[in-house]
Amino acid sequence: MNYKKILFFCEKSKKKGGGHFIRVKRLMDVINGDYKKFFYMNLSQKRIKNLVKKNDNSIIVFDFKTYKKNIFINGLKNFYVIFDNKRKYLENSVNINPLEFKNKKFSGPKWFLYPQNFRKKIRKKDKKNKNLFICQGFTDAHDNLNKLVSLIIKSTLTKKIKIFVKVPYKNYLNKIHLRNRNVIEISKIQNLFNFLKKIDIAITSTGNFSYELGYLQIPCIYVSDESKEKKRGLIYQKKRLGKIFSSRDNVKIIEEFHKLCYNKFYNQGIKNNLKKYFNQNSVKNYLTLFDRISRNEKI
Repeated sequence: MNYKKILFFCEKSKKKGGGHFIRVKRLMDVINGDYKKFFYMNLSQKRIKNLVKKNDNSIIVFDFKTYKKNIFINGLKNFYVIFDNKRKYLENSVNINPLEFKNKKFSGPKWFLYPQNFRKKIRKKDKKNKNLFICQGFTDAHDNLNKLVSLIIKSTLTKKIKIFVKVPYKNYLNKIHLRNRNVIEISKIQNLFNFLKKIDIAITSTGNFSYELGYLQIPCIYVSDESKEKKRGLIYQKKRLGKIFSSRDNVKIIEEFHKLCYNKFYNQGIKNNLKKYFNQNSVKNYLTLFDRISRNEKI
């Protein structure tokens, strides 16, 4: 079966975050060939089903936070590529779980798409004045950013550190933080590689940003109040990629922050482990997968 069209469906919101949108856009940039590509976001289930029916004999890419069984239509010649889902709804489909750290064929960092310019190498010299990056996903769904900034400012290292905060929109942080010269609010990052290459330590959730920081070997403190992300954080911790905390673990977060700043041996050990797990070429895997789907090979 020779597929000529790919339909990409995703969602983005304050509650669901922006990771699904980012992943689909990167996948669209990677997949080449003679495909006609169509992008849809935040559509109703009825609208999605109508589009799928009208485009029989196509590759359908779904990237949602949750799935309902009746969104999948039997009897069509479509092939489904489904992200962040473990249940097999259709025979002509493949489930890809990049954020699942499991030894499965379509799981883990080997399926995570990084920005194209991440193939460059970063060489950093150890310096006394550190740059800290704080991020809580695309939308700060649990409103942790202001709490984390306050926590770091109160620590003893404030004068020696610049705090870069990824925010959903301008003037998101409390006014008292915005008046602090060491706090830099960032709503848009034009070139993620150029920005992250100056970062020494990060406080992040365990979503997409944790993979990008891991690929660039930036030691992280993982902070999340979402159960799914906490479970992933415990896997990170077990593999010695960093430690996971809830936003209420103030003392432990600061202790880990000081350890990453002052203990060079500990810091370097984290970097070595990050390189081992995250430095993988996922682009080749996707190109091979879509080529096999197009040629109707067994997946």
